[in-house]
Amino acid sequence: MRKSKILIIGVMVPFVIIEMMASEKKITRRKKEDVEIAKELLLNSIANFDRVCFLLGTIDDNNGHYQTFTSNKTLEEVVDEVKWMFNNDIFISDTMSYQRVTNFDNQRDIALLVKELFKSDYQDMSLRWTNCDNGIRYHSYGSEIFDINDVPDSTICKKDKTCCITLFSASLAKLTANYYAFDYEKNQSIIISTGGDIGYKGFLKKEKIETTAQKASFLTGVFLRYGCIQTDDYGEDTFVILFRKKPLSTAQVCTALLQELGCEDIVFFESPPLTQSIVFKPSADVMRLIYLIPKLRETALWNLIAY
Repeated sequence: MRKSKILIIGVMVPFVIIEMMASEKKITRRKKEDVEIAKELLLNSIANFDRVCFLLGTIDDNNGHYQTFTSNKTLEEVVDEVKWMFNNDIFISDTMSYQRVTNFDNQRDIALLVKELFKSDYQDMSLRWTNCDNGIRYHSYGSEIFDINDVPDSTICKKDKTCCITLFSASLAKLTANYYAFDYEKNQSIIISTGGDIGYKGFLKKEKIETTAQKASFLTGVFLRYGCIQTDDYGEDTFVILFRKKPLSTAQVCTALLQELGCEDIVFFESPPLTQSIVFKPSADVMRLIYLIPKLRETALWNLIAY
């Protein structure tokens, strides 16, 4: 096998890739238990499947992954306390009794699959419509989402506002926070939630994703949310991971893991100010993960970018 290589190119992503990502596969009728089938498919298809790493692959990274830690504190009061909380294994939920894990934009299908993977062990988990802004600053919280057919809350998702699905769980947020390095410096850009909770910018720790099973689980989550295949006029496929927002660390971790799992011809595109993408030739092991994506979408997922 020839040695893989990574190229970093600061140019616009080819239009055909963006156009393909915009195509959607819509299925309007799904049984509630289909998400359970998708869960079993993941567990049976990836040896030693790691649900946390899968979740990390789907977590939002918009110029960093923001997370809240404390409630009703000023910045001066919080900075030192956050470190103390981690050292003493203390985690305080936010003012509204919900702790943000991630936004799923309007992808209720992926959100429900994640909920299915964790709900038995995280009883405080809640999926809610939110009027999101910069990932964490909510004007208000909307109704809870239980089913694929639940519609956006009209009081939250108005025409001039972006409507998101947000996963809340104080216990799960505490777990995922261990996979990120947070910037607690006072001179950094700080985001404040409606309840006065401070959101810190997190950078994914690659060293926390170390086993083959963890890498495969993480990349499957990435492929599910951000992946696509471009087919040219000659029937040749190009495999692409496209981030519509600029991830500070997720794209770097993806690039490194693809290389470690034997992928070749890895090219990293950056299209200022936001879009980043990774084009690559998959190894046999990674190709098996890619083949898993349409199977997941055929069972439980709808309104997604189709492979």
